[in-house]
Amino acid sequence: FDAVMWFIKNVWPILADKLPADARFVVAGQNFSSVLVNGPLPERVIVTGEMTSLDPAFDNARIFVAPTLASAGIPLKVVEAAGRGVPVVCTSLLAGQLQWENGRELAVSDDPADFAAKCLTLYSNRSKWDAQRAAAMERAAREYSPEAFTQQVRNAMARKPRA
Repeated sequence: FDAVMWFIKNVWPILADKLPADARFVVAGQNFSSVLVNGPLPERVIVTGEMTSLDPAFDNARIFVAPTLASAGIPLKVVEAAGRGVPVVCTSLLAGQLQWENGRELAVSDDPADFAAKCLTLYSNRSKWDAQRAAAMERAAREYSPEAFTQQVRNAMARKPRA
């Protein structure tokens, strides 16, 4: 909730005036926040509510934003978006958790104006969009594919226990 509200209050106002009129910020999936569910929300901000599948959201997304300010663990939604070919703009926290490179697999910023600028670049620059998309898809496949997971489990099982 905090990340979405940070984006809506600090980044979306910058983007809304610079993006084409048909561009939207879609918050996909179940939300428990009354602010997001009942609004009011800025124009072109859409909250889908619970979805049986996120496929349509990913299929229709030009970029994926992950403005997470606090978290622990692996940011799987970022990996999922990247693996599906949707370039990601995220905070340094998430980039650090993944250990992916800013400007290669991800666009990374913690500053609202710069976050917006990175979104605009990916939205409007096809060569940057294509390059980041390809690098992120390759990285997600290499690190998070079923084969990669199987190998990691095999490696863990092959280690000798410490005495």
